[in-house]
Amino acid sequence: MSYNESGKQAPFITSISPSSFGSTGVTSVTIDGTRFGVGMDVLVPSDLGYVSNVVITHPTVGSSRVVFDLDVAALPSSSTSRVITLSNGGLLDSNSRTTVTHGMSPSDISSLAVWLDASDTSTVVASGGAVSQWDDKSGNGRNFEQLTPADRPSLVSNLGGAFGNDQHIQFGPSNDSMSVGINFPYSTVSGSGEQWTAAIVFYYNGFSGSSNTNLSYLIKPQGASVTPASNSSGVVEVEWFKYSQGGFSSNPEIVADTAYVLLITNDDANVTLRLNGVAHTKGTPNSTYGTTATGYVLGWSFNANMHVGEFCHFNQALSASEITQLESYLTSKWNV
Repeated sequence: MSYNESGKQAPFITSISPSSFGSTGVTSVTIDGTRFGVGMDVLVPSDLGYVSNVVITHPTVGSSRVVFDLDVAALPSSSTSRVITLSNGGLLDSNSRTTVTHGMSPSDISSLAVWLDASDTSTVVASGGAVSQWDDKSGNGRNFEQLTPADRPSLVSNLGGAFGNDQHIQFGPSNDSMSVGINFPYSTVSGSGEQWTAAIVFYYNGFSGSSNTNLSYLIKPQGASVTPASNSSGVVEVEWFKYSQGGFSSNPEIVADTAYVLLITNDDANVTLRLNGVAHTKGTPNSTYGTTATGYVLGWSFNANMHVGEFCHFNQALSASEITQLESYLTSKWNV
């Protein structure tokens, strides 16, 4: 135990809530312990965020509590440990520090089925820039591959576009695509319908079509697709097709050379597409989707260059909090 000349003791932390910060914005934080002085300082690294509205109380004899707002900074590219420290006028010791988690990883979500990350060079098999295999980081071994050399996408970086100089995969307009070589349950919910979620970070450029033209099948699970396409006015939109269902009643528009986080979820009641956090709902699916991802395709570009940074598939419909964390992680990592 540490003391100073006036007899003050170092703060002693027993618990912190929350202890993990997986999304940006202001969050209320509570730290319990003992020996919290009236003028105690709450020290947070700037990489984690900024503190305001600090209130110190003593709920019971011998106990202390500090509550403050933490404006969480941009998330790192993976889960990172940060240290929060309490100090009574500079007096502190090892018990005055607590470690929290900043950021998240898709693998933190238990229903993760596939995770492709182009920023991780170790997961991309390429020769002369042509990608033959993109390895799955979920631990499930569901690697995406392209056996036909002419249809292989490119591993690119330093383009200075919407992803800046970040390494990513470019699917060209010559039907470049990749597909999973192993069938897997893309939904684990039994019954009359299924649930799943997919998320992708992308942008497009070099569109050579005009009106009513598909750019690519950006995400194509069994019997369905998420398809950037131009409408009758030539405006490019993101559309959802399930057999003959057609698209959304109001398809979200996208523009060239702009990065997007696109998340689509089927909870067996609605198909919802989220583009940079804004939701567009299709409504009740017309039929079941099956439970096995056979021929799950990524890319398949027709009339544009499709640039992809990261892709995740989950075999359940994510909760609202999981969606918030995943979107915040992808947005921060790829500067969307």
